[in-house]
Amino acid sequence: MFWSRRPAIRILIWYIPGILAWKYLGFPGGWSTNLNVGISVMALLFYLITMLGPLRHAYRWMTGVAFGLLFFSLGLLISSFQSIRNEAGLVPENKVFLARLISDPSIGKNVISAELEIWDSIDDRKKDIKPIQIQGYFEKCKQSEAFRYGELLLVNGALMPVAGPSNPEEFDYRNFLSMKNIHYTMYLKSENWDSLGMDPPNKWMALAYQSRWKLLSVVKSSGLNNEEFAVASAILLGNDDFMEANLRQNFVYAGAMHILCVSGLHVGIIFIIFNFLFSFLNKNKYLKYLKAFLLIVLIWMYASITGLSPSVQRAGLMVSFFIFSQLTSQHKDNINTLVFSALILLLINPMLLFHIGFQLSYAAVAGILLMYQPLYRMLYFKNKMADAIWSLTALSLAAQIATFPLAVHYFHFFPSWFWLTNLFTYPLSFAILTGGMAFMMFSWIPYLSVALGWLLSGMIYLLNYLVDMVKYLPYPGITNLYLPSYEVIFVYLLVVFLAVFIFEKKWKLVLPILMISSILLGIETMHHLNHLKQQGLIVYHIRKQSLIQFIEGNQNQVIADSILLNDLSLVNFSIQSSQAKWGQTPHTGNSNLTGYYHDSAYILFKDQRIMLINERSDFIPTNQKLTLDIVVVSGKPVIKPDDLVEIIQTKVIITDGSVPAYWKKKFALVAKSNNIRFHDTAKDGAFTFGID
Repeated sequence: MFWSRRPAIRILIWYIPGILAWKYLGFPGGWSTNLNVGISVMALLFYLITMLGPLRHAYRWMTGVAFGLLFFSLGLLISSFQSIRNEAGLVPENKVFLARLISDPSIGKNVISAELEIWDSIDDRKKDIKPIQIQGYFEKCKQSEAFRYGELLLVNGALMPVAGPSNPEEFDYRNFLSMKNIHYTMYLKSENWDSLGMDPPNKWMALAYQSRWKLLSVVKSSGLNNEEFAVASAILLGNDDFMEANLRQNFVYAGAMHILCVSGLHVGIIFIIFNFLFSFLNKNKYLKYLKAFLLIVLIWMYASITGLSPSVQRAGLMVSFFIFSQLTSQHKDNINTLVFSALILLLINPMLLFHIGFQLSYAAVAGILLMYQPLYRMLYFKNKMADAIWSLTALSLAAQIATFPLAVHYFHFFPSWFWLTNLFTYPLSFAILTGGMAFMMFSWIPYLSVALGWLLSGMIYLLNYLVDMVKYLPYPGITNLYLPSYEVIFVYLLVVFLAVFIFEKKWKLVLPILMISSILLGIETMHHLNHLKQQGLIVYHIRKQSLIQFIEGNQNQVIADSILLNDLSLVNFSIQSSQAKWGQTPHTGNSNLTGYYHDSAYILFKDQRIMLINERSDFIPTNQKLTLDIVVVSGKPVIKPDDLVEIIQTKVIITDGSVPAYWKKKFALVAKSNNIRFHDTAKDGAFTFGID
């Protein structure tokens, strides 16, 4: 019964391992694709033989295996098509390219970023030669801020390979872009490009993005201040470019980031609104077909305008299936619908499986479908208000239980007050979305638009105020959580077994629950013991900044320039994951390490003799060379490299991200001529000693 009602699950449990096999075991290049085609053909023949052969009834299990192998090989094959073209051999050099924006540009603080497709020449484009996809970064100016999807440019720049992570446990941006088949970046100053007009590759998406920018200008005209406009543009139109870091952090601590990301909640609200407005079309069968067509078109128009993120694609597909089911008057299994929508998206683009938004979106909806009703039925309230509050709480609990292992794995944070904040963020986001839609529809009516704009501003102000207040509550969030991928699997197994045990009273699951709990306890104990024994040194790579950390057990000492000492949150992106792995909270005050001694430019840490060289370093002449283990260079040093090697003898010289390029070259030459190891954090990544 389970499998017959949910055939999509049978397909997905074979298809996903095929994607994973390609990702982690696949061979590069065209030979792998040809091999995968062969494997798929053999799997198809095997399936046909077992399904149609004379012994198909006696050996039905072989038909099932053949069916599974067919979709496993399909996962391999379609994944290989995503990376058929390999541009790894391109040489970085300044050239003139023809380029076209194939994504809506993102406006950053100093740069405009967008995905580009480029050709070597206009002739290559006319000959239909397949372009190369790259990530482009443009110097921010009035002209680049006006870029739109489909902009055709003549650019003069060099293709640079995407750099890997520079610091331990840092987000792997190179791997993220490779999932989109992007392996190169290009930075362009304002004088290095010329616009040739518009030529969008997809007319529908061009219209959608054009509509979004027009609607953003309409929302801006409502009189919202900067923070209110940032939240409105994120909730209504899926554009979070205007969110400042502190505002974004408030929503993170409140556990309310999901309302800023257009998802199933927003698509569902759009469906409810227009389903009500089109209710007059329910009079006969033909009008119902018209209503269904209009609803689906509007749903996908909104999904396209907001950028077609994985969560929006999932919601759009599920709502579309629901609309079709209403026409056929047949009951549809929600779990099968959810899995079927995932299967469709992964058939189109298997690499979505590794997208954080895809994983969190499907985990949240699966949690709601499977756990909301059992949780809701655990408590009963006669009072309608209390029942509504408990219903919202059960909904947020179901979603949070299903997503917290992934959220902790990726973000190392758990919002303590999510259950409270969701009581007002859900209703307010519904009201903001409804009010915002009303404002955009009636913005041309003078007095009504003013009233709607004032109402929208008030609701967003209230949302921002309540979200901001959460950080003043005791224990607003648990930070520095570390959950590696293999632990995520164990945690999900434990969640599933516990849910079945609690909701269905399956006592035979007690032993597996205890076993998994013991495994997790053992892993965490090992982590803690490793934390107590660890000791080491890390020279991080922070662009134009200096950051060094000494670790001893659970204690640490940070040495940094004045900007970072005042606010280490500026480099959370670079160091947050490593701090979670090592169980550290960066300490910038006086040293509390037992094996650490710091005097001026000299540091003694355990058995390592270290010298720090920067623009403030003092040097006392000695009769003989000073023997050191490590020399760390920061900023613009007061001593020249040639003079340095005259007074010291060292094993390694390190230059961090604050050292200008010309100084690095000088230190590299001196190190090479004196047989000293040279480590440039910009090229070699962070320098680590004694710690993994």
